[in-house]
Amino acid sequence: VGDWVRALIKEDRVHTFYIAKRWRKVRRIVLREQNNECQRCKANGIYKLATTVHHKKYLRRWPQLALTKENLEAICDNCHWIEHHPQDTVPQLNQERW
Repeated sequence: VGDWVRALIKEDRVHTFYIAKRWRKVRRIVLREQNNECQRCKANGIYKLATTVHHKKYLRRWPQLALTKENLEAICDNCHWIEHHPQDTVPQLNQERW
């Protein structure tokens, strides 16, 4: 798997990985095993539906872990956005948001 993913990364064709049957199968398994719950929200006592399976160690840097379940977590769209765009996330300082 690692060589295949490395080749896709080198060719800038990562999307091909995300539409491949192997990925879709592992994604379904991870979502089911993690009860379709966002693991990050759950850690904060909040229930939110997970819509994404995220690579904890990023795919482009660790292609050998592409299908390793221990490297995958079910998360919601909001948590996935925050993960990949932390500079766009401004923490709320107080109830008045300043």
